[in-house]
Amino acid sequence: MYRSARRTVAAVATMAIGAAAVAAGATAANAAPDEESLASIVVEIDLPTDDSGQGPMVFSATDVVIGEGPELTGDDEIANPSGYCGEVEVDVDLGMQTITVSSSSDACNFETADVSVEITGDFILGGVELYSDSLFDAETELEYYLYDGTLYASWTLIESGSPDMNGAAVFGIVHSDEHPFIDVHADMALSKYNEHWLAIGSLGYMGIVRGWETPEGFEFRPYERTTRDALAAFMYRTFGDEVNPVSDEPAVEPFVDVSSDPDSPHYNEHWEAIYWMAAEGLAEGWPVDGGYAYRPTAQITRDAVAAFMFRLDGGASAPQGNPFTDVSSDPESADFSEHAVAIAWMYEEGLANGWSTSEGPEYRPTAKITRDAIAAFIYRTVTQARPS
Repeated sequence: MYRSARRTVAAVATMAIGAAAVAAGATAANAAPDEESLASIVVEIDLPTDDSGQGPMVFSATDVVIGEGPELTGDDEIANPSGYCGEVEVDVDLGMQTITVSSSSDACNFETADVSVEITGDFILGGVELYSDSLFDAETELEYYLYDGTLYASWTLIESGSPDMNGAAVFGIVHSDEHPFIDVHADMALSKYNEHWLAIGSLGYMGIVRGWETPEGFEFRPYERTTRDALAAFMYRTFGDEVNPVSDEPAVEPFVDVSSDPDSPHYNEHWEAIYWMAAEGLAEGWPVDGGYAYRPTAQITRDAVAAFMFRLDGGASAPQGNPFTDVSSDPESADFSEHAVAIAWMYEEGLANGWSTSEGPEYRPTAKITRDAIAAFIYRTVTQARPS
């Protein structure tokens, strides 16, 4: 059930940046700005291990009207003290909402490339995500981010040797106004920056997370703790609902503290999601007088999230050992967790990396989990995107 549902949702989620607006009812055509936008671009490419090198080859284009074709080409070379061969193009396409950095520099070896792209005018750069990267024909490390409305991207060679720049890297971009939540942004210069902005925005466009309506717009409130009923709602909207809905209201309510009756003191707006969790064997609750309690308003911990995710992937094989220093399957250990297998699976699946410490990575299983972290877990699950 889980893997089928994941494939269904992933078909939408993997197009998160450019297609996020499409999922909300926009199109590539009407996503383009009505007024003129300008691009200012700088590219530096270099071979720093070349002892005879005198500095990078530099291309620059300032306040170029964004239109058909590349905004920066080989004709924009402004410096080349080392006498390198090769050239670079940068194309900003506001209709498709992409930035493409390309080069056809056969037999022109480089080890580093640094690119900055600033867009001014009608289009305000509000988010960047890598679609594909084959700029170099060898393994490189790519770092990129958005700061104060400018994309910065840097490639550094990992393999030994001097590879050609003979390919392209494509970034998806989003207009600042297309963020579904007013308190989450991709720009690191803003106070509302959140490292999980892509996950939150994508799930927001898909209706998996909804937030709170305010006079200024919808808020996600990323740093609030997640309650157990909210997690049930997130999971149901992702893997239940149309994929595997609650077919009929059960004759007996599975939890004594969750009711579908609006007149009941135990009524919960997410009762359907919670009932689905019980029907799928994802949530068992706590034994109490008269049955089991779900405790819907209790804040959920990171180990419980791992358990829910692991149960959802019912065919998962149990990983060997545990990568986290604060999680053990040994009942005699001070770090024992009943969900140790689920937590190890989260790491193996690329859903959780934890925190780096001098002793090794920590999962912090009993820590209360925030709404942005939940969004990240779910996004990685449906897209199989690995955390950086």
